[in-house]
Amino acid sequence: MSDTDWARADDWEQAWQPLIDSIGTDFSPAGKDAIDAIEKGAIRKYVEPLEMDCPIFVDEDVAKAHGYEGIPAPTSGISQTWIETGIWTADRDPAWPTNDRDATPPRPPAAGDAIEPPSPPTSAAFATDIEIEYHRDAYVGDRLTSSGNRLISCLPKQTSVGRGAFQIYESYVHNQAGELIATVRRGLYSYVPFE
Repeated sequence: MSDTDWARADDWEQAWQPLIDSIGTDFSPAGKDAIDAIEKGAIRKYVEPLEMDCPIFVDEDVAKAHGYEGIPAPTSGISQTWIETGIWTADRDPAWPTNDRDATPPRPPAAGDAIEPPSPPTSAAFATDIEIEYHRDAYVGDRLTSSGNRLISCLPKQTSVGRGAFQIYESYVHNQAGELIATVRRGLYSYVPFE
């Protein structure tokens, strides 16, 4: 009997009840600090391939003349670029412990008190959407922290690919002063594929 036999049962939706009951729970309350503060050169390199020629991203005087506190980081980098924790630092084991050219480096473990959500075992998943609510700008010199993995919703659903549940998790991005920069909501569908 496999761990995913629940998906073949008539009452398969019941397997998701423990996760539904934990809506509101934060499964990763500790924060993860970005490996670097936001640098002016990093912003230039970010906007260059996009040919984003808005001068507020390169000229502090122009940015301040338009109401900014300094050179702002493009908001499109908030969800990943400006909160990147790094793949490797000198205090970690090698990121690529194999010569396999298709290897994916393991990510560093999540911050200390991450909790495993009480969901049934699944063998496949995909991201469904991302929603970011921006509260204030991040600037050159800011070092951002991402925290939280709060379950907002869980909806069991049979789709054309299998039986599983759509879930939405919410996290928060703060600057070094503790000011809320953004609220990030990520959707995901975890499921057992049909054979």
